[in-house]
Amino acid sequence: MPRLLAERGGSGHPALKLVDAQDPYCRWTVAYWRTAMREEAEGLPVPNGARVVLKHMATNLNAAVETDFRIATFFGNEYEVSAHSIKDSGGREKAQNIWEFVTSSKRPVSDDDGTNEDTKTNK
Repeated sequence: MPRLLAERGGSGHPALKLVDAQDPYCRWTVAYWRTAMREEAEGLPVPNGARVVLKHMATNLNAAVETDFRIATFFGNEYEVSAHSIKDSGGREKAQNIWEFVTSSKRPVSDDDGTNEDTKTNK
């Protein structure tokens, strides 16, 4: 489970780590990245390839990729993942907060399910 830690990462934001525990710091909600679709899709299963925002329930912060901060890991250099809501001037989440769940090699082609080719996502 991704868990929000009290420690700060190199970015100064709360760090996210995968842990083998289930506690209040491991609770997240999934919402479509398009705010117009969030209410109508609430409670429905997330389709494969849908672009989403992961929001920490206790802090209301989004999972974010910190593109300016790299960490050396067993797998090589990786970007730091933190809890930080990064928004544009219109209040919409930026690419660093948009994630995609991939469960198979089949990708939806429709733009109705939250996917859009002009938005980068984190996998």
